[in-house]
Amino acid sequence: MTRTLMALALALILLMGVSAPAFAGQASTAPAAVPAASRAQTHAAFLDKTRFLGHAGIAFFAIHHEYKRFTEGYFASGAAHRTRNIVVAAAVLLIAYHEAKVAYGIAEKSNSKTLHALVSPFNALITTIATIRGRVTKGDVSSADMESLNGAATTINHQSAQTDVGTIHDVAAPLPSGA
Repeated sequence: MTRTLMALALALILLMGVSAPAFAGQASTAPAAVPAASRAQTHAAFLDKTRFLGHAGIAFFAIHHEYKRFTEGYFASGAAHRTRNIVVAAAVLLIAYHEAKVAYGIAEKSNSKTLHALVSPFNALITTIATIRGRVTKGDVSSADMESLNGAATTINHQSAQTDVGTIHDVAAPLPSGA
């Protein structure tokens, strides 16, 4: 009974989430166009630091995951399932690229001085991810390429240490099952 109610509630929430944007435009008229120069944000965006950290965390995880797989020899010539590993790496780096772009956009539009300090390093990270992803897709990624990708993420870690964010580091979290 409880599972049925929870499934019904989730289905209802999903239906409302999907249909709400369709009806939103019908309820009100569109505001007048405002020139880009006069659209300056006057207050901090809702949870901008939290949203930034969420997207940046996904990007960092993807980068470090693929760097670790590279150092373990998953992309080496003659490695088992090399083609599959290259396809997976290209997809993971595409996700990292997207998440870094979203984090960059949040930091750029924020009024937070902390996030503004991280805009430039994130721009460099986005460029590096795009370059390395292109090389991974072709199958000719080198250790220098992966080191530069990991170095770009490390640069952001050092830059964040100079702000009030602190350093980014892995935290071991115990599983609820005790495993």
